Amino acid sequence: MLSIRDLGLLLTPEPTTWQYPHADGSPPREQKIIQQTVCFTELSANKLPKHAESFGNFALEFRIDTLRKMGALPVFYIPQASGENDGAESLGATLVLQIIDAMVSALRIETIKESLETSSPEEVRNFTLGFTEGKFKDFSLNKTEALKTIEALTYALTPPQMLRSGLNAALNFFYPTENSEYNESLHYYRQREWRITGNFAIKGKDVTQRPSEDDINKLLGIDAEFFGKLIETPSGMKKAADLVLVYPSLNSRPIIELANRVIVPAKAVDSAKTILSTLANPPPVVSITELDKKDTL
Repeated sequence: MLSIRDLGLLLTPEPTTWQYPHADGSPPREQKIIQQTVCFTELSANKLPKHAESFGNFALEFRIDTLRKMGALPVFYIPQASGENDGAESLGATLVLQIIDAMVSALRIETIKESLETSSPEEVRNFTLGFTEGKFKDFSLNKTEALKTIEALTYALTPPQMLRSGLNAALNFFYPTENSEYNESLHYYRQREWRITGNFAIKGKDVTQRPSEDDINKLLGIDAEFFGKLIETPSGMKKAADLVLVYPSLNSRPIIELANRVIVPAKAVDSAKTILSTLANPPPVVSITELDKKDTL
């Protein structure tokens, strides 16, 4: 509660793996991405106690119109391929992997363009492109012709850097219906989940930001196991805390002030009220055991 009051909402990292089988029976193509999100579940208040059995007894309640203003979107749940080739269940994963390829294509255009524009006067530049597992290839590009080609490909379109960022953000709204790393009984795909993801701007002002080193140390003090776990990234292994983004406020109001209610166990009501009392407009605090069965979120 203190960290949410002082920092805001955390967009925490989660590695997600996508794969689909090849028609010739060769090993499936696999692609890993790191999603940075904060998640919300749409459900009625009378269902919250059952939900809390799996997700904990502390909750922030937001109205849907508030979440929309904050940038939240519904999640798309995509079936993972089972390995059998007698149906079209791999269609969703195939589409996700093609979005990943589009993102990488935008990244390559962005990287090559920046490299050519800042390079030495020589007309020919060498690039090595590809993925891991030895799938690399060398290319020699003529600087003048390559820049003209890039200009033609990107003319009157979203700039490559923005396009890559947008596609990366879009990938955070896709999630597998089955995830072996989690308890299958949770059935994520049965939830009406909304997410806020990525670094975006409202009226030209960045909404999310990197926490300070002091804030990162505080997060490690709260949960060293979660925030200290190592995650593989394209630039090497990093702590989860180093990949966190913070959503501190909207229109100069702390995010927690936008909550409709804060729902906590009965024994935590008084302490939660004390923590939130330093806010200019603290949200109401209610006990999860006192929610009206007819009450709706």
